[in-house]
Amino acid sequence: MKCTSILFTFLLITNIAYSQNTITGQVIDAETGQPIPFVNIGIVELLKGTVSTQNGAFTLGYNGESDEVSFSAIGFEPAKRTVKELLANSAVMLQPVRYELDEITVEEKALGRIKDMGFNLKKRGHSIGFGSTLLGTEIGGLIDIDRETIIYSAHFI
Repeated sequence: MKCTSILFTFLLITNIAYSQNTITGQVIDAETGQPIPFVNIGIVELLKGTVSTQNGAFTLGYNGESDEVSFSAIGFEPAKRTVKELLANSAVMLQPVRYELDEITVEEKALGRIKDMGFNLKKRGHSIGFGSTLLGTEIGGLIDIDRETIIYSAHFI
């Protein structure tokens, strides 16, 4: 009985020590008041992050109220808020930024003869396992090409 009590106490303390709090909020365009989808959100020091949903909503785990949360999206100024600030006001307003780019000209270039290369096999080609459906997960695959190559099409299942 004493051993069971000690084990239960140990498991309870371990569970409390590893428990996390979560914060929810929404990222909004400061000019239009519209939600901003797919904003990168993260606590860099904890290597934790997520992406806002289509309606700008997000949920993120944190350890303490002093954790600093970073927000970034293309076309907007990056912002940082502490968890304490987000608990007081869960709406994060991002300021739009305008970029002026130099003009470029795209010209066609004559291509050589198109030829099929490789083997025509009846099986699927290379596959990269993707074991996570969590929002914000990324994947990459290295394709080794020895010389300059033009890709006419790529297909993803």
